[in-house]
Amino acid sequence: MRIVCKICNKEFENKKSMTNHRRNHFLKYNNTYQNKNWLFNQYKELKKPISKIADICNCCIATIYKWINIFKFEKNKRVGNLTTFKKGHISWNKGLTKESDERLKKMGELHKGKKWFLSDETKKRMSESRLDENNGRWKGNNVGYKCLHDYIRKRKEKTKNCNFCNQEKRLVLSSKTHEYTRNLNEYQYLCYSCHAIYDIKNNLRGKRIEIWS
Repeated sequence: MRIVCKICNKEFENKKSMTNHRRNHFLKYNNTYQNKNWLFNQYKELKKPISKIADICNCCIATIYKWINIFKFEKNKRVGNLTTFKKGHISWNKGLTKESDERLKKMGELHKGKKWFLSDETKKRMSESRLDENNGRWKGNNVGYKCLHDYIRKRKEKTKNCNFCNQEKRLVLSSKTHEYTRNLNEYQYLCYSCHAIYDIKNNLRGKRIEIWS
C-alpha cells in the first residue's frame, strides 16, 4: 500500500520513509504554514478547509487563521452542508394537517401513546446510580472543606431551630468534633452564636485551620 505525503502529494512505499520526507518540509520552513506561497496554494488554489491544513501542519485551527490574516488572504466562501436550508426555504409540511395529508396521519398514529421524556422515577434512578463511589469524580476523604459541607447539606435534613438554644434563627452547619468525615451524625445545625460558644468550650477553635492548611 502506497502512502502519499499530504504536503506535496509525493508517494512512498511505507510510512517511515514518508515521515522522514515530511520532516524535511518542516525543516525547510520553520513552520510550513508560515510559508506564504505554500499556504496560498493550500488555502486559495486547492481550496482546502482550514481544519485540513491544520491537520497537515500538526497545529491548531487558530494558528492557521492567524497566518491567513497575516498574509491578508481573502477568506474562502464557506461551503455549506448539502442538507443546509437556504434562507426563505419553505418546509414541506407547512399548512398541512393530519386530515389533509396521509403522511402526517401515519406519523401521528405511529407515535401515538409514546413518551419521549424521561419519567421522574427514571431520572431519580439514573441520579442514584451515579452517587458517591459510583461517580467518576468521587474523591473519598480527599475532598475539600466546601465540597464536604455541600455533601452533608444535601443529605442531612436541616432543622428550623438551633440544636442548642432551640430558637428559630439563621443556622449554619457545625462539626461536633472537627474531624470532618462523611458521617452525617457528626454534624449539627447551630445558630452563629451557639456555633462560636460550642467551638470555644470544646477547644475546637483553630482545629479547622490545622486540618485544611
